[in-house]
Parts: sequence; structure tokens; C-alpha cells
Amino acid sequence: MEETESLPHKYTLEELEDIKERLEENAKWLLEGIEEQKKLKTNDDPVLISAEMKARGVTLQNRVMGLLRRKTPKPPKTEKKEKAKETETSTAAEQAETTAPSEEHRGHEEL
Repeated sequence: MEETESLPHKYTLEELEDIKERLEENAKWLLEGIEEQKKLKTNDDPVLISAEMKARGVTLQNRVMGLLRRKTPKPPKTEKKEKAKETETSTAAEQAETTAPSEEHRGHEEL
């Protein structure tokens, strides 16, 4: 939608790719950890530690929230809008000029 309306993008392609890579990396790490955990006996030390999972989750969440909090950039001014404003201004000025002399003539006619 932004491309068709020529609006500036809120996120860069690099930022989106970075988030995607981090998400895939965390998913891969978790799946590998789960497989290793399944191989262990119940009395062995765990491979997956909740503190590490939480740290990875918070890091990813902070990155995503930083992007979400970003304001949407304003669309650039186009020449059409500027020309329309100029014509509106000039039209208003012309109308003011044309009405002003006629009012003066009316005043003289009444005297």
C-alpha cells in the first residue's frame, strides 16, 4: 500500500531482515535445546535454562518494541499540492482585488 501511494516506509528492509534473523536464530536455538534436553536423564543438569530463555526473549522484544514505537514519517510534499496552494492564494488575491474596486464605486454612487 505504501508503495502505491509513494509514502515513506516506517521500517527499512534491513531492520525487518534483522528481526527475522533474530527470531529464526532464537527458534533454532530453542529447538536444538529441546532435542538435547530430551536426550538427558531426569537427574542430569538441564541444557535449557529459563534465565537464558528470558534474556533472549527480552532482547528480541526490546528490538521489536523499538521499531513499533517509531513514528510514521510524514509524506513528502508534492508539486501538485504546492501548485494548488499557489493557485488558491492567487485566486483569493484576485477576488479581493476585483471586489475592492467595485465597493469603492458603490460608495461613490450612494453619495
